[in-house]
Amino acid sequence: MALFVPRSSKKVLQDLQAKVLSRTKLSDINIGSTLHILLNAIATEIANTESRLFEIREGFSLSNATGEELDQRCSELPPIGISRKKNIAASGSVLKITRSSNVDLNNPLVIPAGSTVSRSSNGVQYRTTQDAVIAAAATTVDNVPVVASRPGDDGNCLEGEIDTVVNMPASVISVTNTSPIGNGLNKESDASLRQRALRYVNSIGRVSKSSLEYLGTTYKSSDNSSFTFAKVYEDPTIPGYSELVVDDGTGLRNVESLLQETAVYTVPAGGARFLTHQRPATRDFTTDNIIVTRNNARVNLREDEFVSLPERGLVYFKPGVLLEDDTVQFTGFRVYNGLIPQLQEQIEGNINNGSVQTGFRAAGTRVRVVPPTITNFEVDIRIIVQPQQDREVVQLSVKNAAVDYINSLDIGKEVTSSTLTTHLMVTQPLASCSIYIKGTNTLFEALYPNSAKHVLRTDSSKISVTTSL
Repeated sequence: MALFVPRSSKKVLQDLQAKVLSRTKLSDINIGSTLHILLNAIATEIANTESRLFEIREGFSLSNATGEELDQRCSELPPIGISRKKNIAASGSVLKITRSSNVDLNNPLVIPAGSTVSRSSNGVQYRTTQDAVIAAAATTVDNVPVVASRPGDDGNCLEGEIDTVVNMPASVISVTNTSPIGNGLNKESDASLRQRALRYVNSIGRVSKSSLEYLGTTYKSSDNSSFTFAKVYEDPTIPGYSELVVDDGTGLRNVESLLQETAVYTVPAGGARFLTHQRPATRDFTTDNIIVTRNNARVNLREDEFVSLPERGLVYFKPGVLLEDDTVQFTGFRVYNGLIPQLQEQIEGNINNGSVQTGFRAAGTRVRVVPPTITNFEVDIRIIVQPQQDREVVQLSVKNAAVDYINSLDIGKEVTSSTLTTHLMVTQPLASCSIYIKGTNTLFEALYPNSAKHVLRTDSSKISVTTSL
């Protein structure tokens, strides 16, 4: 849209006077003359009209609208508009489950998805979103993903606040969250909605980077969870291949399922070119994952004889590789669970449900939804607390504030000593704050992710806070 700047009444008057003098024989435009009074009145009315038009135009701009006006502008976007995220349930792969050591430990214990825990402080409950398994001979399992049963920021909590078993197998004796959860939102902010709306406008073509990033941060699963961060990484070494790196603030440390059962196929007459497996797999298949048997003998398959498309659950074999009556086994692979496979399906599209899953992937390209590669952030923080403040309380608050700050960084975003120090000094009652590389007396300066696929994440065990008088 072209830039529109309303003119002042003085500028309009000058334009009108110039037109009268150049196009008519009238020349008396001195102040106080009848012609000057008429032109000045007209100029004032034109300037006021332009000013009102400017205000109307600005009111329909996503960049300037706020509150209900922004909601209205977003609802008008074609074809059905977008709406503000009202409630996002807090979630994260943070739960540690412990079972009694006085029971038979020879067998694994499966804690089914949907098992519930809560916080004794306020009764907010959380449910597990996938089966968790305490292995044989073990008593604990870590990083179990949970989502708050109550949407909004009530589900946000500090480390250790989830402490009550509500509905789990009888042998489970304790639960706790090993990291804070802070991604629950009551209502999406104007800035976030505006950013999504602008991404949406750029995403109408559906195959651009912004469209994929819009989808990554907007799509909601059936349990009301969504990703907070999404970045497209284009691999310069593989033309036509990109990855949509997503995160909810936890680093998605536990998004892989158990090993899948072996899939066995018998090649039909005429051979086979494509065979399918459960999707989306977490890695490209190698010769270790594909066992081809011919006449009761294993075929020595080469890596260049097939192409693995793990996100689509396909393995393409080159002509002549598979023969009639060959047996093919896919084994030893994992698939993503939770929100990642649902988002992958949206990108791939579904011809059987084309009105809903229309697809976001351009022909001839590949887009894989993947978790970020985590770069751990580890530092020692030394503080001086303001007078009359409880040192232990402030010490814990500083640690939690640092964890929250790091875990709110976008994918590929760096952290510097100055930004983290400023954040802690502004939000905490501190007289001084210094940050050091973990276990050293060397001042921390900055930490940059290794690539656009990396994300900085931390937990309370990786940050120490000490106080001095």
